[in-house]
Amino acid sequence: AACLLLCALCGAETGSGMGLLEGCTLLYPEALVLDTDIYHRVRIDAAGIDTSREELALDVIKAVGPRGHFLAHRHTRDRIGKLRLSDLTVPLGVGDSYRDPIERGRERTEWILENHHPQPLEEAQQSELKRILQVADHALAL
Repeated sequence: AACLLLCALCGAETGSGMGLLEGCTLLYPEALVLDTDIYHRVRIDAAGIDTSREELALDVIKAVGPRGHFLAHRHTRDRIGKLRLSDLTVPLGVGDSYRDPIERGRERTEWILENHHPQPLEEAQQSELKRILQVADHALAL
């Protein structure tokens, strides 16, 4: 996550190695699911932090004081539901308990493999892809 965030902060639009282990030589589908979760967390973090007066809530910090807590404060209650938490690493349902993220990743991978049925590309899109590949093959043959 730290490397991917550094790439994002430097202006890169992507990073490498998602789903890959051992120096990009082994692909594990469940690792790809877990890495996708990390990617989305980094994407959210790289989007920036809202430092507006309302979000920083300095007046709330002052009201709560150094030994108080924010859980009972209206500002906290209004915003806690907006947090984006991972359903792979954080129990989100009522009665859910912590489970190994790798186990959850494997379950999600199995679900995807059994239930995801992508729509085929339209004929025009297939033709364009074939054209692009032919141009690339020709360029590589030179």
